[in-house]
Amino acid sequence: MWNTILGGLLAIVGGFVATWLQVRYSRKIKMNEAIAEKTVLVNAEAYAYIKEIDSMLRYSTIGEALRRILERESWFFSNRLFLPGKFPDKWLTIRNGLNRLHQLERGSEEDRKQIPNLKHRLEGVAEEAIQEIYAEMGLKRIEVEDLETRT
Repeated sequence: MWNTILGGLLAIVGGFVATWLQVRYSRKIKMNEAIAEKTVLVNAEAYAYIKEIDSMLRYSTIGEALRRILERESWFFSNRLFLPGKFPDKWLTIRNGLNRLHQLERGSEEDRKQIPNLKHRLEGVAEEAIQEIYAEMGLKRIEVEDLETRT
């Protein structure tokens, strides 16, 4: 009789442990799926935003580019955990560089001479940020053919 009771108790405990482990594993899978989904979404937004900033560095005023990156500040800090590798460092470097460019614009003639070099360096940092997203998502750079030089 004790064997039957002991066997029953062990079966109950075994069932409980199996269920507990299955629930725990299931929660972990769901959490990983949610994180992966959020990461893909944030990377897509990060790509769009950094491409926009990169374009503004090249074709807009420094003030407009600075305003745009500051508009994205709350997005950046609320999604920072989901951004790839060194992307957050690159983003903050660009933001701080744009602040510095804005100061140089309002400075002396000597200050304004520093603008092209710093702007060029920031364009390079933006390109590195884009590469971080490509690497995270396993994507390759889009290569556009020059149809005028193609024979």
